[in-house]
Amino acid sequence: DALGGAGRKVIVEQRLSGPEISVMAFTDSQSLVMMPALNDYRRLYDNDMGPNTIGMGTYTPPPAFTPALADEVRARILEPILAGLAEDQCCFKGVLNVSVVLTQHGPVALEVNARFGDPGAQAVLPLLETDLLELLEACVDNRLDQMEVRWNSGAAVVVVLTTANYPERADPGLPILIAPHLPEGVLAFHSDTRYADDGTLVTTGGRVISLVGVGPDLPSAVALAYDATRRVHFDGMHYRTDIGARALWGR
Repeated sequence: DALGGAGRKVIVEQRLSGPEISVMAFTDSQSLVMMPALNDYRRLYDNDMGPNTIGMGTYTPPPAFTPALADEVRARILEPILAGLAEDQCCFKGVLNVSVVLTQHGPVALEVNARFGDPGAQAVLPLLETDLLELLEACVDNRLDQMEVRWNSGAAVVVVLTTANYPERADPGLPILIAPHLPEGVLAFHSDTRYADDGTLVTTGGRVISLVGVGPDLPSAVALAYDATRRVHFDGMHYRTDIGARALWGR
């Protein structure tokens, strides 16, 4: 019943087993510039338990995504997508966002979107050293292949703060307390917040704030992101405590 009419149709597809990696790429419809790959955490609770969500956090770079694997994803997935769009006379300029499952037979595309990922973009874009506007203009003007795109060699970790009842329902109007200063190297992206009439910052939905730790390596980025969680509070605040654990401890 929760799915309405969509629940009356079931599509059986091939099961894909293996770790899932998110790969985004800029394109001007002819050329591609891949962004650092991401490892997403979609389940609500630690150890990938609970319901699926839009995303509880992510980190980059995932150690499993080697340069050789990046070349394979480009050749087997991204470039064929562009070729198929061109064959259909679809001139797409923007961001391709592909969920890739690393199966025992090689990378397989699970999902393709035409937009930045969320919260993936919050991890990747802070590592971009090239001017974003210049990069987007190059996509529009068909000169992406002329751009020298530079990325910070460090790491980024996103921890999403949600209300207690996310994703079943939103809890609006909860006052949010944020310390005057977050740790250096931390960014806070507000998703479901607003200022009330009295000037108090309050929640407006379930995914409230994303805290991004950016550091020279993954352990330091993890430490920064979780240090920041201790400086934000609202009633029922929930977040996963294992973002980055797959890379650091294999879980």
